[in-house]
Amino acid sequence: MPERITSRENGKIKYACKLAQSAAFRLEEKAFFAEGLKLCLELAKSCPIKVIYYTDKALQKCPQLQDFACEQYLVQDHVAEKLAGVQSHQGVFAVFEQPQISFYDLPHNGRFLALERVQDPGNVGAL
Repeated sequence: MPERITSRENGKIKYACKLAQSAAFRLEEKAFFAEGLKLCLELAKSCPIKVIYYTDKALQKCPQLQDFACEQYLVQDHVAEKLAGVQSHQGVFAVFEQPQISFYDLPHNGRFLALERVQDPGNVGAL
């Protein structure tokens, strides 16, 4: 059973918020913060997950969240609101290790495009 977090001032919550807000802290910790059920499940396929936070509602919708071999925290809705970067959140948040991939490890059969802080991927390449 995951530990329950009921306070917005909990150290684990403050750590996740700092990761979400500070690029320098992400580089220092070699970790990043993600939110949303689909995104977290997709990222977990290729990035080691360190910590996952979820609400009761999210756990009811997706019980397999408990299957991850990492630190897990069940957070109350008001705590999830602090973690959320959007007004209506899905109740799933996670801290992932940054993948350690070298440019030289990538296949050399074409062109590469590296993007950072893309707000709307649909606009990439638009004039």
